[in-house]
Amino acid sequence: MNTPRPAQRVPVTGADAALDEAAERARLTAALDDAVASQLGFDPGAAFALATEVERAAERLADDALRMRARLLRAYAMDRSGDAGSCGRLAWEVNRWAAEHGHRPLLSLSHRRLSTVYLQLGDLASCLDHAVQCVEMLDDTTRPHERANCLIVLGDALGLTGSLDEARRRYRAAEEILAGIGDVERQLVVLNNLAATEYDAGEWDRAWWAAERMVALADANELPLDANYLDTVARAQMGLGRYGDAARTLESWLVPTGVEDLAPDVSAEIGLTLAEVQRLQGDLRQAQTTLDRCRQLCDERGLAGLRVRVLAEQAELYAAAGEFQRAFETHKSFHAAHEELRSQEREAQARIRQAMFETEEARQEAARFRDQARRDPLTGLRNRRFVDENLPALLARARDSGAPLTAALVDLDHFKRINDTLSHDVGDQVLVTVAGLLASAVEGLLDGHVEGHVEGHVEERPERSAGGAAEAGAGGFAARLGGEEFVLVFTDTGAEDAVRRLEDVRLAVSSYPWSPITGDLAVTVSIGVATAGPDSTQRSLLQQADQNLYAAKRAGRDRVVN
Repeated sequence: MNTPRPAQRVPVTGADAALDEAAERARLTAALDDAVASQLGFDPGAAFALATEVERAAERLADDALRMRARLLRAYAMDRSGDAGSCGRLAWEVNRWAAEHGHRPLLSLSHRRLSTVYLQLGDLASCLDHAVQCVEMLDDTTRPHERANCLIVLGDALGLTGSLDEARRRYRAAEEILAGIGDVERQLVVLNNLAATEYDAGEWDRAWWAAERMVALADANELPLDANYLDTVARAQMGLGRYGDAARTLESWLVPTGVEDLAPDVSAEIGLTLAEVQRLQGDLRQAQTTLDRCRQLCDERGLAGLRVRVLAEQAELYAAAGEFQRAFETHKSFHAAHEELRSQEREAQARIRQAMFETEEARQEAARFRDQARRDPLTGLRNRRFVDENLPALLARARDSGAPLTAALVDLDHFKRINDTLSHDVGDQVLVTVAGLLASAVEGLLDGHVEGHVEGHVEERPERSAGGAAEAGAGGFAARLGGEEFVLVFTDTGAEDAVRRLEDVRLAVSSYPWSPITGDLAVTVSIGVATAGPDSTQRSLLQQADQNLYAAKRAGRDRVVN
């Protein structure tokens, strides 16, 4: 009888080890891809567990990119768990690493995460900035789910900042991608967010169009709509005055489910909408009963934000019942509670910011990104966002100090002819050159003088300061508002001195040696000037400058009108 030999372990060759490592990387990458694609309802605990597993494996494999992807998943889990500060700190860490290593997919993912963090901070400008960067970093290797996710985030940010047409375009693109890959659940997200965006903008017909499509898509695929979606549907119906339909939409969820069986925040939210519908229908007694239940849920579960909104609806309900004294007293309570809530939110946001930017390097990175977001990428001048953030403060300071402030709108004459006759590339070269000539007119320019151009790019001097309203008094600033329109703002400068400088600008543009760029086509500018008065606002000042600009155009162009 032969005794069997003990089993022999086969040694792993270098090639086999490499194959094993490649397989491990592929498995972990696929797991992360699936996690990103299914973030809808993704469990934070599962995200933490997967992120921990991948980070440990990435350390063993010496794969920094994989490790950074795992950290982004950890950041997502932190965000879902309410730790936005730690989420933001990790997202910034990944963003810096990706920028240093030119890793576009991680740049896109980290910008998307930062966009959601800044939304929680109430910083819509930064939210939009990161959403734009998120989409700009996509490339041909981006998976459809991730492309759609980025477009949804950008659509949300554009809607919140009032760019409705651009938001609609992004939502439409995301929906087309998701329809192409058969992801119905994510399509419902797009339609819900679109309907909510339209509702918030007062576009009731468009809100209902999106909500109706959402309902039809869910029915066609036999998918139940959850309370959040139905609340959006009801809101769209309310906007059109279809209060009975809105009540039935909400009751279709509440009646079979029972308000007591819902998650407290969901039941309070949907109940508050129902109370408003019932009030608008004239059923004040039932509205009061529903509102009382909402208030109870808020008190039991500490839903402070909803509790404030319940007070606002209670004041409306008292007023509808003719109890105006009680309505007034409740409105005062609402106002006090609202201010207290805002104070608490500001404190929470400050804590998040402190957690995000607890290192000097992170603060410098944030300042650098903020500066880039307020600069026109073509000309290097400041952009419209910078004007909107700084000009009101400069006007207020001028009023307080009695110092003069003058603004000028500068528009290129017949610029369309340059683009149409030559090319848009030539048009860009003209814009860059004119930007340099305009910037030189503002002494102590807030964001650094712009001097000339080299191969179509603006050369800038180092910045004099970090850039803010406080520093804008040392001469003013130049900015591109869009297209061929610019603005010059002179601080501590009256109309006479400003007009003299602007005449120099006009002459500098018209006498510039344009022939190497535009051939026989001349380049001139028309300028409208306005000086701030004691009651001037940004809008009134720029409107006056705009009127004078058109006067310059009507008078024959290539002139300054004050």
